[in-house]
Amino acid sequence: MIEIRELSFKYKGGSDYSLKDINLKIKKGECILLCGRSGCGKSTLLKLMNGIIPEFYDGDISGSVMVNGMNTFTTPIYKLSKDVGSVFQNPKTQFYTTNTTDEIAFGLENYGIEREVINKRIDEVEKELHLENLMNKNIFNLSGGEKQRIAIARCFLKNSPIVLLDEATAYSDPDNESVIQQSIDKLIKDKTVIMVAHRLSTIVNANKIIVVDNGEVIEEGTHKQLLELNGRYKKMWDVYTESKEIEVI
Repeated sequence: MIEIRELSFKYKGGSDYSLKDINLKIKKGECILLCGRSGCGKSTLLKLMNGIIPEFYDGDISGSVMVNGMNTFTTPIYKLSKDVGSVFQNPKTQFYTTNTTDEIAFGLENYGIEREVINKRIDEVEKELHLENLMNKNIFNLSGGEKQRIAIARCFLKNSPIVLLDEATAYSDPDNESVIQQSIDKLIKDKTVIMVAHRLSTIVNANKIIVVDNGEVIEEGTHKQLLELNGRYKKMWDVYTESKEIEVI
């Protein structure tokens, strides 16, 4: 589903490479976690998978990123977005409207889907994700967690086979976080998923956990395998389990 070969990237004006010689293969239906220190290159890697880089960010790039047979360096974003749905860490950066219902519908409207079909899907998503209290609201009046729920709903509505989640619960309070996690569980069902998680406890069942440090992949494996490895991931897990208030990823 996704194949990355010898990928390196440096932002224009940057002093060092954000990603260095990345090689990954992700199979259809896998759930992959990216973890590592803040600024280690996780979000940059997601942006290379959905085409945001190089579409909106200049820099030095080498290697290749293939997503469902498409070269993300040369394929227009409107084509990539049919197969790749994204939920960003800050949902405000991906909103195009001021009304919540309009925002949820926006993705399908771009593809020229008939209004009756869109309305039916919106009704289904509203019930599925328990959004009754958030429909037809001004987005600017929502909390951070509520905005993330709308961003997830739009991704859910589009129903792309690949889903990228960049700390999709980062702006939520404890009450919203539980609801958001339930929505994410429904969103990623039967999908190929690559996520940067906000809490390690939410990803222990990932098919593969990839630890990134200073732009390089330093560890790969399941939760159990990486704990037995006693490396960087094990140290992060120990810190997290000792104090869940410490951000470790």
